[in-house]
Amino acid sequence: MSAEPWSAAILRGVAGLLRRCPGQRIRQYLEPFCRNLQRSPFQQDLNQEPFPFPVMLQSQITMLRNNGIPLSLEIPADNSQHTVYNFWKAVLAGGKNANYEHLQEQEARVRLFANMYWAGFLSMVPLSIGFLLSLFHVFDRSWRWPMAAAFSISLLIAFTIGSQLRRVRGQEVFSLFTAYVALKIGSPTPD
Repeated sequence: MSAEPWSAAILRGVAGLLRRCPGQRIRQYLEPFCRNLQRSPFQQDLNQEPFPFPVMLQSQITMLRNNGIPLSLEIPADNSQHTVYNFWKAVLAGGKNANYEHLQEQEARVRLFANMYWAGFLSMVPLSIGFLLSLFHVFDRSWRWPMAAAFSISLLIAFTIGSQLRRVRGQEVFSLFTAYVALKIGSPTPD
C-alpha cells in the first residue's frame, strides 16, 4: 500500500470536518452568495475573446434586434475591431454627445483598476528581494515577517484588482457601444 501525500490527507481531513458540520444550515447561509457567483451570459461572452470583446458586442446586437430595435450595425470579423471601437469613440467625442462624459468616467475607472493592479504587482518585486536578503542575513532578520506580510498584501491587491479588470473593461466597451447605438438610432421623440 502506497503512502498518501500529505496534501491529500489534509484535504480528506477538512472534507471530513465539513461533513460533520450542520450542512443544511451552512448551505442555507451560503446559497445567496453562490447564486451571485454564477456567470451571466454577458460575463460568458466577455471571457471568450480579448478586447474589444467582439463576441459580447455581437451578442448585444443580436439581443437588440430580437427586441425590435432596427440596427444595421455589424462587428467586423477581421482585425479591424479595434479601429471600429476607436471610430465609435471619435463619433461620440465629435458629436458633443452627453454620453461622452459618462464614457470618459468609464475609461478613468479602467485606468484606475489597471494602475492599482500594476502597483500591487510591481510592489511585490522589492518586497521579495528584501525578504530574500533578510533570509540570507544580509540585514536584520526581524524584517523578514513584515516583508512577507507586505508581499502577501501586494499579492492580494494584484489578484483582486486583476481579476476584476476584464469585467470593468467590458463595462466600458458596453457603455461605448450603447452610447453609439443610441446616437446612431436617434432618440425617439414623444408624440
